[in-house]
Formats: sequence, C-alpha cells, structure tokens
Amino acid sequence: MEALKKLPGRGAYVCYSKSCIENAFKLPKRINALLRVQLSGSVITEFKQALLDKEIIADEETKTASC
Repeated sequence: MEALKKLPGRGAYVCYSKSCIENAFKLPKRINALLRVQLSGSVITEFKQALLDKEIIADEETKTASC
C-alpha cells in the first residue's frame, strides 16, 4: 500500500474549543482569506456549525472518558 501523502489544497487548523471556532469565524472575509477561497455566507455558516457540533461531541467524549 502506498504511504499517505499530503496533497496540495486548502486547509486550516482550528482547535475544537468554542472560543477558537467563534474567533476564527468572526468575519466571513477572514475565513475566506485564510482558506484562499470565496465561500458564500451560507456555506460559512454551515462550516462553523459543523465545527461547533464536533466541538460538542469532543467535549462530551472528554467528559465521559474522565468519569
């Protein structure tokens, strides 16, 4: 099997805390500039919500693991 390679493309790292996600998506122009694309407002909103949903899941898993 061929080793995994990083392909060229757009990407950004955002930690899964709510404050980091909120800060990253504060201005639509900012996320477009970071990703070097032009996303519509609705796509940005969906993207933000998906990250927030994942943050909630990660937070719940952490709480469950520590119990």
